[in-house]
Amino acid sequence: MSFSRFVTYSALGMLMSLPAFASSLTFTSIQYDSSSLCGGICNFGTTYGFAAVNDSNEVATSFSTSPTVYYGYTYQGGTYSSPIQDGSSATSFTGINDAGIISGFDLSGSAFAGFTESGGTFSSAYKFPSNTTFTDGTPNPFTSTTTTSTYMNGLQSQDGASSEIVGFFSESGASGQTRGFVYNPNSTASTGPFSPVMCTSSATTTNPYSINDSGEVVGYCKTSSGALQEAFVYNSNTPNTAPTILSSSSLATALGDTVSAVFLTSVDDNGDLAGYYTGGANDESNGFYCTGDYTFTNCSMIDVPQVAAFNDGDNAAVNGTEILGINNEGSVVGIYTESDSSTYVFLATAATTSSVPEPGTLVLTAASILGLAAFRLRRNAVRR
Repeated sequence: MSFSRFVTYSALGMLMSLPAFASSLTFTSIQYDSSSLCGGICNFGTTYGFAAVNDSNEVATSFSTSPTVYYGYTYQGGTYSSPIQDGSSATSFTGINDAGIISGFDLSGSAFAGFTESGGTFSSAYKFPSNTTFTDGTPNPFTSTTTTSTYMNGLQSQDGASSEIVGFFSESGASGQTRGFVYNPNSTASTGPFSPVMCTSSATTTNPYSINDSGEVVGYCKTSSGALQEAFVYNSNTPNTAPTILSSSSLATALGDTVSAVFLTSVDDNGDLAGYYTGGANDESNGFYCTGDYTFTNCSMIDVPQVAAFNDGDNAAVNGTEILGINNEGSVVGIYTESDSSTYVFLATAATTSSVPEPGTLVLTAASILGLAAFRLRRNAVRR
């Protein structure tokens, strides 16, 4: 396997209305370059692609060589790992904790199953149990479910390999519908380590995406058929309680923008929230970051800067930003889409962090950056 080129561009820019966690962010484009697999720079897979970052600014993510072929990899301080597959044609990395343990999912037969990976060793396939009746007092809205695919998302850091993991599964005969869960490997419940999460009794999708060390879970859901995606917060320590829906109008007020669908993708140990939304100018996708207390109050938009050198030298405009993960050091990871529909991963690190400096950093003056906040970014790909 040869890797002819590793490309990383950075831009240090002051962002208007930046949250209190930092006065500036350094943006780095993470572009996996493989002449043998991709014929050059590999594209991020928008269907099953995710990205996460731990407190050491180690990123876990994936690239695709076709709509059904995915490779997981890690990135840290300018260094890319080799591409990783778990004996299947599709391996997607979705989470990484401070112990370096990675969560994700891959193709198992004709369906997807969750996994954890550490040091090149993959766990057995995780699947939400079909037709489960819970007898420990935990409500189970899935008593007649036949599980098809199970997707592991974010995981905790505090317990290393014994950390809780969140995710969702799909049902046979329920096209487009997903149900959430918390996986606790230390569970003593008679039903096993999985416990269900459902936004409302009528929710058609519930996608838990991230969990912090306090057991606070965030994600997004459709509360009824035809509804737009809404954000929720849920506590894994109190499984008998319903998730709290966070109002999209509160996010709109905090950002001063039009908000329709909200995709809440990450939470840190301080209660900071991050994700992306649609509904702004031209129904664009924009990243957001909200500080403190698990609410949409002190929020700011964070979008990838329009810097030509950042866009792999092709001068393509950035048309969409989605924040997919944050850490406790003020860093965010996500994806951006260019006008030619190419999609890449980015890492934005706070100036206050002690992370390894990224190579090729391009320092821009404050005057040249002030205009960046005026840009609104668009992404056309539909995600789960």
